Amino acid sequence: MEKEIPKNKKVVIATFAILLVSLIVALHLYTEFLWFESLNLESVFITILYYKVILFVIFFASALVLLSLNHFALQRVVTSLVNLSNCHSG
Repeated sequence: MEKEIPKNKKVVIATFAILLVSLIVALHLYTEFLWFESLNLESVFITILYYKVILFVIFFASALVLLSLNHFALQRVVTSLVNLSNCHSG
């Protein structure tokens, strides 16, 4: 029989994983910044970073809207099917 991991331990593991990924991303960004700075092109780095963030926000928002519309449409279909089955059984 497998032991279940306690909820507190899961939270600690998830937090550690998030911190580790954040540290890796921060180190990568800092290294990139130092490289651009050594070439006196900090403005290029900032521009690239700015557009990466803007594109992420646009696509994240688009996906959120599409998935939300899909969720609400599916919820309406399921609700109507449940109501239909209740009418026929009762």
